[in-house]
Amino acid sequence: MVNCKRQQSPPAFFGGAPLFVFKYRPAFALLLACFLFGWSPGPSRQSVNAQESKSKVQWNFLRAFRGETSATGLLRQAVALDLDSEGSVYVVDRALNRLLKFSSDGELIREVGGFGREADQFDDPRDVDAHNTLNVFVADFNNNRVVRLDRNLNFISDVRGDQIADLPFEQVLSVSISTQYDIFLLENVNKQIIKLNRQLAPVAVFGGIQETFGQLLEPVQINLQENQRLFVSDAGQSAVLVFDYLGNYLESVQLPGLSAPAGLYWGQDQHLYVVDSADDELWILDKTLRPLYHLMVPPPAHSLLDVAVRFDKTTGKRTLYLLSPGACWVAEVKNF
Repeated sequence: MVNCKRQQSPPAFFGGAPLFVFKYRPAFALLLACFLFGWSPGPSRQSVNAQESKSKVQWNFLRAFRGETSATGLLRQAVALDLDSEGSVYVVDRALNRLLKFSSDGELIREVGGFGREADQFDDPRDVDAHNTLNVFVADFNNNRVVRLDRNLNFISDVRGDQIADLPFEQVLSVSISTQYDIFLLENVNKQIIKLNRQLAPVAVFGGIQETFGQLLEPVQINLQENQRLFVSDAGQSAVLVFDYLGNYLESVQLPGLSAPAGLYWGQDQHLYVVDSADDELWILDKTLRPLYHLMVPPPAHSLLDVAVRFDKTTGKRTLYLLSPGACWVAEVKNF
């Protein structure tokens, strides 16, 4: 997929490392065939077997986080959330350029941000990853960087697009970190995913226009299944695209009724949760990506953008965190 040539080391994010130069050889004939004859390359899955359990599913909304005690005001344009292993909830607010940390009970613990380019500032943050490591990572869109914080939201370091001389990136839409501290970042300008190892060496680029299989159109968010698969919600294709850990395209999951996939979450229950932002619906897929449930999320939750799930392996209880621009809704769902 790529040819690599060793270059000088980049500035340290986790430590210095060699760079690679990536050169692409687009398969123009195949792309032209797709355009002219309507052929869709690569595996694609469409299923109608999901249970629409609207009648028997019981929703119990426990609370909502709105940032009532924040010194900078209520949530205004929340776009992403994540959970850490200790039970804390992290919410990104684009409008106020901030990241908020809540307890599982909704108490505001700390917030960081404000408009700017300094270490503790953001310019249109878009995503947060907190569940696979001891740190918190933020996709800082207009600052063209990924920011690394500790769990008290103290700045540790960042990786900027212009640090990677032979593979600069801009406008990070989403970020996902593996347990090995490999960084997967979704870039808006070229609609591609860049994988950096912990020494900041780019080891894979995929999903871009140069790809014959797995090309992204309007990607929204990425989410990593441990160190196995990477999921990408793509509103332009009304699909979830699936890649392996090395960046190889596996398949595209298209579901009848799934219009605008947005937030993604791979849960400890080995299920993939997908928010349909067009209809306030939640899709739940099993480990093989077979759709299990297609749920309408009832009021008071509305205008949903993202989801996270806490799963108790002992009791089997699931607690859902559903994000809308003005609140994070916490709910228990029974009978699914």
